[in-house]
Amino acid sequence: MRRRYYPVFLFTLIAFHGDAQIGVESDAMQSHPPSTRASLSTLSQRRSLHLDGNDAEIITKAFSAFGIQATFASSVDGTIKSPVIDLEDVDLNTTGRILSALTHTFFVPISAHSILVVTDNKEHRDHFQNLTTETIDLPNLSGLSTEERNSLQALLTNVFGIANPTFHRSSITVRSSPELLLQAKDTLSNLYRPEAQVLLQIKAYTVTRTHNRNLGITLPPQVKIFNIATEAESLISSNASVVQELIQAGLVTAGDTLGIAEALIAGGYAGSSVLGSSSVYFGGGTTAFGVQFDSVDANASLSVSSVQELQEVSLHLADGQSGVFRVGQQYPVITTTTSAVSTSTPSVIPSFQYVDLGLTSEARPHIVSGNEVLLHLHESIRSLHGSSLNSIPILDSQEFSSDLTVPAGVTSVMVSNLSRTETLATQGILSSINTNFSRDEDDSELVITVTPVVTRPLASR
Repeated sequence: MRRRYYPVFLFTLIAFHGDAQIGVESDAMQSHPPSTRASLSTLSQRRSLHLDGNDAEIITKAFSAFGIQATFASSVDGTIKSPVIDLEDVDLNTTGRILSALTHTFFVPISAHSILVVTDNKEHRDHFQNLTTETIDLPNLSGLSTEERNSLQALLTNVFGIANPTFHRSSITVRSSPELLLQAKDTLSNLYRPEAQVLLQIKAYTVTRTHNRNLGITLPPQVKIFNIATEAESLISSNASVVQELIQAGLVTAGDTLGIAEALIAGGYAGSSVLGSSSVYFGGGTTAFGVQFDSVDANASLSVSSVQELQEVSLHLADGQSGVFRVGQQYPVITTTTSAVSTSTPSVIPSFQYVDLGLTSEARPHIVSGNEVLLHLHESIRSLHGSSLNSIPILDSQEFSSDLTVPAGVTSVMVSNLSRTETLATQGILSSINTNFSRDEDDSELVITVTPVVTRPLASR
């Protein structure tokens, strides 16, 4: 298969005004004096051409229009008749490519205003064409495997004819003609363009709230109801000698049961009687009775507490790359036990593995445009159930998965209820008459915020 070359005449001609290693127009303009830039302005002018004659005549006429003299090598057969060519508003570069394709020649710069016309084949290319050495930056080159590097070397050798490229950590050095270097550089820049990157700023808040409330009265555990006359007679009989002394002294009257009982209570002799304690009395005469009970407590309390814990992490990921964020601990779980029986004491050898308890968050960003990021989020919450089966603890697991599009720099918030418990207790005389009421509420929430920041946008194609 024959390889077709299209030399860039504008670049190679300018090279004679300075450094011959120039490969791009911007570098040429920056590295040469004003006189060179004037030549660049002249060579980049546009012309409309009417060309008729053999190959030598049309090449001479075309380059003369741009102020360039063409000299023909002995290998060029300029007598071949060419078709009539009409070119409208073309520059030197376009004119040279058209003539090279039609006449099967290529052009070697001799000076700023003269070129050598040579028949296009591999032998002449190797002999006449100037070679340029250039180092091409490839940011992703260090991550290539040996097989991928071999494929890259085969691409340069088989497609562009560039032999023995030198690989560096993030660049590759090649030597070839300026035209092929431009084509190879453009191809490699598209194949190994730097990947877009996203910085995910993730914050996880654990909010635990406790609310305790107690309101009401506490009734006495026991109540005593007694007949006053009966208790008074019992008090008098247990203190008969003291009663005789009181009667002899004229302090009380014989037969006055309540009066004698009051005197004994005042004298401190009713310590073991219910009459010696505070009581509530009802009625009169022989049917009078008293009621005695322990103290009554009134209570009113309110307790509120809140605890917040913060975990913050930043994940710097390439476009489409997954990152994992964990908050929690690793817990050992026995999987198998092995009993070793021997003549001595038998032993049991357990085998266990560690499982992740807590929050595991996986995020994968994908840049869909310059200002929007598609986030794939997968959240899993794992905790101990509190019970076990065959000595193996049972784990609770909750998972959440979502895809959402977030503008770059905007924070998205996700809230999950981890647990909620409520305890209600009542006390009363009857089920419908409550004297004491208490409520305990405990709840825990997980709040996750994710802010994507595009640190390297998508490369333009």
